[in-house]
Amino acid sequence: MYIFNRTILFIVIIFISLTCEDKKNNFQTGNLAIEINFNGNGNSAQATPVLTKSYNSSVSISKVIIELESNAISPVEINVSGSSVSRTINNIPAGPDVMHVKLYSSSGKLIYEQSKSITIIAGSTISPTFNSFTFLGILREGFEGDVTGWRTGSSGGVASWAITDYDANSGSNSAYVDLNLASYSDDSYIVKTLSTPRNGTITVEYYFRVSCSNNQVNSLFGFYASGNNSSTSSQIYRRSGASTSGWQKVTSSINLNAFATPIDISWGAEMQSGSGECRFYLDDILVY
Repeated sequence: MYIFNRTILFIVIIFISLTCEDKKNNFQTGNLAIEINFNGNGNSAQATPVLTKSYNSSVSISKVIIELESNAISPVEINVSGSSVSRTINNIPAGPDVMHVKLYSSSGKLIYEQSKSITIIAGSTISPTFNSFTFLGILREGFEGDVTGWRTGSSGGVASWAITDYDANSGSNSAYVDLNLASYSDDSYIVKTLSTPRNGTITVEYYFRVSCSNNQVNSLFGFYASGNNSSTSSQIYRRSGASTSGWQKVTSSINLNAFATPIDISWGAEMQSGSGECRFYLDDILVY
């Protein structure tokens, strides 16, 4: 009887111990929920960081990677297929940590990143906000200020690009130039020198719009790249005709192996034929 009672007591002690251990384990971990909106709307994190204006870069971002500095979990990779992504990560060891959110382009380049100190709370789900991403690319220009840092002019010395608040792809302002064959202001350019790697490729995204006084006007808008101190440039994009149907997005790749660095990127506008005038707009440039 004594042995039997000791056996029962031993089993009860083991059961209580295991039960307490299960509860202990359950309350040593917490959860992490994150939602990222790429159009800059809502009160969740914005993958298009707001510095001087809001960008809509949902097409640019194709992958999100979430990491914890403690390596308590393996990196979580989320593929982007719409205007937002969300994910809840469960069973993370409770305690302080540093969370890294990294946003990648379709070409696999890291474009935006933000890090934040967090505390995983045992038995709870936290939802940290990320809305101050750092742009890690080469150039990000929204023309919300002026054209300082850009070179602009024309072959005739008449027309130069400036800033307008009349129209913009996003934000309040964009760069623009007015051209007219009758006033000898029939072409203009805007140029930026980039600090890039010597090899590999870079991606250039931008938006443009052309607004002409009539459909008989034939205008030219182009994107060009040239090597260091080169007197010639390579045309990468060309569009001819009258007005565009609103803002147009263009994404181009530049092979740096074909140019002496640092390179110049430029946009050129030109009136080719017809009677009338055209206004050319440029906005939301990303180089990465």
